[in-house]
Amino acid sequence: MDNLSKSALSAYREIITRYVFNRSKRDFLSAKSCVKWLNNHREDNDLLALKTDKDGLLLMPILADEKEAQKKGYKTLWIKSTKIIPNLTIDDIKVIYTPGTGIKLIKMNDLYAVPSGTTGIVTHVDDIGTIHVNWLDGRTLGVCLNDGDLVEITEYAGGRAKNLFSDLIAM
Repeated sequence: MDNLSKSALSAYREIITRYVFNRSKRDFLSAKSCVKWLNNHREDNDLLALKTDKDGLLLMPILADEKEAQKKGYKTLWIKSTKIIPNLTIDDIKVIYTPGTGIKLIKMNDLYAVPSGTTGIVTHVDDIGTIHVNWLDGRTLGVCLNDGDLVEITEYAGGRAKNLFSDLIAM
């Protein structure tokens, strides 16, 4: 993903988190503008547009801005459109993290955690939502997003997003 897209997604993440907690009309309109710009930019670069709801907000789960979420007492929080979802469903995780997707570990809550910054390739997601990864350091420890592990998608299967959810998760 190019730097302009990353910046737009980062801005959207911050704005939509504020909107969910404060319901400011300005934040709502700003979030819609981010999505509109991002989809125009994606189409200009021959990429699929991201799915939106009837109001023009992203329809896929996105990790909420950490600082804002912690102010409200949440450890990890996901937002889908304008709704707070405390955990991703297993189906969401399977759609987002398809085999072959490259990821970089941000943090892992495990006694034998893979070091932050380590990259790897998703092999599969099991039926309890664990993302199984071949880490480039040779380890194979799984990632559990609903237990507080965080990853950043670095490359999509086949070099492009295979689905419309991929770009927005855990930037």
